[in-house]
Amino acid sequence: MDIYLKGLRSVKYGILIVIITFTLLVLYEILQKTIRIHPISYSLTAMALAIFFLLLIAFSEHLYFASAYWISAFACSSLLGYYLGHIAGSKKQGVVIFSLLNAFYLILFLIIRSEDHALLSGSLLLFGLLTLVMSVTKQVDWYQLARDTEQNKG
Repeated sequence: MDIYLKGLRSVKYGILIVIITFTLLVLYEILQKTIRIHPISYSLTAMALAIFFLLLIAFSEHLYFASAYWISAFACSSLLGYYLGHIAGSKKQGVVIFSLLNAFYLILFLIIRSEDHALLSGSLLLFGLLTLVMSVTKQVDWYQLARDTEQNKG
């Protein structure tokens, strides 16, 4: 595949990175209960995720696709780890976010390279993540969370 087809595949499967990142942020916010992430921070995070794909295509015009991919992934996960770690008030949390994002970028890279099994791999990944989210949040009282949110607004 040429770089543009690989880039297109990256964008198609890149929704996984977006879903995973935002799920991670929402879960972090719900489970920590000590931090609230502002909608502008979510928007800036979305911009960083979108720029990953722009960087990927731009670098892949000059480098091998794998090199371009990892430079772009490292740049974006570093930026998000730094930014979200600062929001969380913890360098340790920033490193955790950086590490998780790099793991997700690795999974996406493997899915992109697996032409014959990409749909199956992506589907299994989403199913596994949904299982994890459901397991982690099974004790969350969503009604109480909504009441707490309403009380904090008033």
